[in-house]
Amino acid sequence: MSTSKLLSPGRAWIPVLIGIIVLMTLLYRYSPEADQHPVLKQVPEFTTVVVQAQNLRLDLHSQGIAAASRQVSLAMETGGRVIDVAPEFKSGHWVKAGTPLLQLDPEPFSLEIAQHKHQLDAAKLHLEEVRATAVVAQRLAASKANDFALRKPQLAEAESRVRSAKAALRMAERQLEQATLKAPFTGRLVDVSLAEGQYLRAGEPLGTIYSADEMVLRLPIQDAGLQLLSLPIQLQAVPLDIPVKLSGSFGGKRHTWDGSIRRREGGLNANRMTWLIAEVTLDSGDPPLEPGVYVEVLITGRLVEDLVALPRSALVNDSHVWVIGSEQVLSRRPVEWLHRDEQNVYVTSGLEPGEQVLRRGHSHLLEGTPARSIPKEALINADDALTAGAATAQ
Repeated sequence: MSTSKLLSPGRAWIPVLIGIIVLMTLLYRYSPEADQHPVLKQVPEFTTVVVQAQNLRLDLHSQGIAAASRQVSLAMETGGRVIDVAPEFKSGHWVKAGTPLLQLDPEPFSLEIAQHKHQLDAAKLHLEEVRATAVVAQRLAASKANDFALRKPQLAEAESRVRSAKAALRMAERQLEQATLKAPFTGRLVDVSLAEGQYLRAGEPLGTIYSADEMVLRLPIQDAGLQLLSLPIQLQAVPLDIPVKLSGSFGGKRHTWDGSIRRREGGLNANRMTWLIAEVTLDSGDPPLEPGVYVEVLITGRLVEDLVALPRSALVNDSHVWVIGSEQVLSRRPVEWLHRDEQNVYVTSGLEPGEQVLRRGHSHLLEGTPARSIPKEALINADDALTAGAATAQ
């Protein structure tokens, strides 16, 4: 009987299995050993800024609308009918101080003056009569005669009547003077509304005149920005002279003007804003600055010593930065800063010269994480910072 016949069909696979096991054992025993390489951990790299303390002048930006420092509404102090209007009394015209602009009918005022002259003459005549009577009374009066018998009250009343008549006459003469409207100062007329023959009431607005000699601007800044200016914070009146540079569009072109901050309005609004008042003279630029022109203003700041200029993106939660220390690990460092603008933050304390600060702070980084610095020149050197430091106070 053959071997195949001796094996039952259910055990025919056993030799195959034994062969596979033997083959795998031989392959494992005699296979070449694989080269062993250590697994290297990747250290993250960051672009950094080298800490450099510098003396920087930090300027401020603001904006405002020019307005004439001297502007008044024109009106008559007395009413009447307009009989003459000067050709210059129109919107847009320049007029000199004292130029007659319109004339009211003087006849009613002349008649009033005539009546008050008559009343003054009558009061003087009455005074002379009382004086004469008083002289006679004093001669004939007994030694114990009272003041009334001596005509003293009557004399005082007569003198008072003369003074009253003189005052009434002066008032009538003044009304006649006021019947002519004159330019109070040299300037330009705007919003003039008047017609010859029109009847005017006292105080009725006729137009506006402004002087072009000087323009003023009300400049808003955050109260934190005051520390960047040579500006005393006190209640007493202190003269100021802080240079400003203005720029704006007028007549389809861009122009610049020079000015200076002369004073500060007191107090803060709900947004913690305060206002500086800048003045711009007639000769500050060509063409002269006119009312209503919107301008952007660069305010010259004071020179601040030992500032570290960092990218604004380096700040984490407005008060920390990440530093790569000497042991090449990350350290979260608290800092204090004086000012920040759209690009930079200016740190006053918390950093040492030569340290590497991450240009972009990340809140998800961990303290003590290994890190590698990609050194780069500081974002702002001393010369650049004098220009780039000019920015709006935040």
